[in-house]
Amino acid sequence: RLHDNKNYIKGFFTDEPQFQSHGQPYSYCLEKHFLDKYSQDIKDKLGLLFVELEGYQEFRYRFWLAMNDLMVNSYAKQISDWCKTYGYKFTGHFFEETIMWLQIGMCGDIMPLYKYQDILGLDWLGRDIQHSARANRMIASVMAQYNKKQALVETYAMTGWDCSPEELRRTAEYHYVTGINLLCYHLVPYSEIGQGKRDHPEHFSIHNPWVSSSFKDFNDYFTNLGEKLSKSEEVIDVAVFHPIRSAYFDCKHDKLWKPGDPVAPLNEKLFNLVDLLGEKQINFHFIDETLL
Repeated sequence: RLHDNKNYIKGFFTDEPQFQSHGQPYSYCLEKHFLDKYSQDIKDKLGLLFVELEGYQEFRYRFWLAMNDLMVNSYAKQISDWCKTYGYKFTGHFFEETIMWLQIGMCGDIMPLYKYQDILGLDWLGRDIQHSARANRMIASVMAQYNKKQALVETYAMTGWDCSPEELRRTAEYHYVTGINLLCYHLVPYSEIGQGKRDHPEHFSIHNPWVSSSFKDFNDYFTNLGEKLSKSEEVIDVAVFHPIRSAYFDCKHDKLWKPGDPVAPLNEKLFNLVDLLGEKQINFHFIDETLL
C-alpha cells in the first residue's frame, strides 16, 4: 500500500513522457475525442497531416490541439489528481522544451502540462547553457501565473568528465537567474563498471575526486540560494505571446529538421527574440494560449 509509506516516498519524478520518439504520433482514443470536440471524423482527413491540400492547416491545427488536450487531461491532470488525493508531489520533466516542432511532436505544448506539477521541471543537457533561457522562462512563467514555488532542472548530463566545479557553478547560476531554484543531478551511480562510466558524465560519486571534499559546500550554496528564490517574487513588466499554436498550422513530421522545414523560420524568430531580450537584460514571461 503505497500511501502508507509517506515517511519514505515524498513524490514521483516523470522522465520524458511523450506521445512518441519517432514517427507520426496517433492514438485510437483520439478518434472519439476529435469527434466530441469538433464534430468531425478524424479518419476522413488524416492524409492532410502529410500533404498540403485544401483545409490542411485547419486540420493540422485541430489535430495537434486535440493531441495536447489528451496529453494534459489523460496524463498530467490524472497524475496530479492522484497525487493530491494521497498527499504526494508530482514532479519531473516532459519532452522537448526548446525546439517547437519537437515539442509539438512529443507533447503538443508543454506549458499547459506544467500547470499540474507541484515542482515544475525541465531537462538540460550539455554545456551550451545560454540557450536554456528559452525553456527556463516557460517554467518561470507558469510558476508565477499559478503561484507555484519550486522549479527544478535535471542538469549536468553530457557535460563530460572534464567539466570543472567552477563551470558547474556557472551553469547552475545561469539556471537560477533565468527561473530555476532546485537542482536535480544527473547522475549518482552505484558503480562505474563497464559502460556506466560513459553514461552521460559528469557523475557525482566518490569516483569524482572533488565530490568527496567539496560537494557538500556546492549543495549547501545552491540549497540556500534556491530557498531564497522560492520565497521571493520576480517582478516582470514584459509578456511574450508564445507562438507554438502558430506552428501547428504547418507542422509536418517528414519535413522536420530538413530543407524546407515549415516550422524552422518561426522557431528561429522565437530564439532570436529570447536572445535579444536577454542581451538587453529585459526579463519576460511567456503567455501560453491554452493557459490564457
